[in-house]
Amino acid sequence: MSVEELAKKKYGEDLADAGDVEELILDSIGTIPELTAADKAYLEKFTQAATVSMQHLGLKSLANMPTLPDLFCVSGTVAIPPCRSTSATI
Repeated sequence: MSVEELAKKKYGEDLADAGDVEELILDSIGTIPELTAADKAYLEKFTQAATVSMQHLGLKSLANMPTLPDLFCVSGTVAIPPCRSTSATI
């Protein structure tokens, strides 16, 4: 399953304008062991995203996770750097 498929499963077609999304929460809605180049390209559309959460998806790494200009926190069940906020949890 791809990140785009997970997003559509959760949000339907409501993500038509990904550039306006500030929080993308994909927790526990499927299995995705790794981010592919296609996943990276899809996630790069979320230029306003401050939070991306991918808890309990089976991710083994964040290879191919894009650098997003407003990204404040990436949340997942793999070893990831801490969020820019001291109050955020991973």
